[in-house]
Amino acid sequence: MAYSTFNKVQKLYYYDDFEDNLLTGRTSPRRNWTNGVSANPGTTAISNTSPLEGTYSLTHVGGGLLSHYDRAYITHPTGTSSFRLEFKMRCVTQGAAANTPSGMVFIEYYDGNNFTAMEWYYNSGTNKTILRIKQRIASANTYYGTMDWFTGKMGTGTTYDIAIRRTSSTMRITV
Repeated sequence: MAYSTFNKVQKLYYYDDFEDNLLTGRTSPRRNWTNGVSANPGTTAISNTSPLEGTYSLTHVGGGLLSHYDRAYITHPTGTSSFRLEFKMRCVTQGAAANTPSGMVFIEYYDGNNFTAMEWYYNSGTNKTILRIKQRIASANTYYGTMDWFTGKMGTGTTYDIAIRRTSSTMRITV
């Protein structure tokens, strides 16, 4: 996962390849990862089983809540309105709950009632996996750019390269 600002010379703020095999107790410049805060936040680990790159990858097995509290997360530098976030993702299991597999990547996060995120989930009513931008302000949700990503559930085994680019006035997501 990489995080950098946009300017003529892009300054890299954070890069993580997980090669230290640690979630916590990490030395600078690496940051500690935290599991979710819900009653059933799922499990986060560093794994060397089928890593996306290198020797290790971060894995998160959800608790089945379809909740933004069911997550693994890291805090990133704040105070900048322009940045790029890039990561690789692979669905390992589809889950048994009605809206799984699902996931969320926070673009801005202040608290559980105020954030902007890229979100995906399986809609059992339409048999589609939905990809959208979700903005929650004072607990009220607004959705931008909602699209059908897949027919059916997200398959397992495919690696997706995702890039989120944000400037002070625009947001661009490439999958």
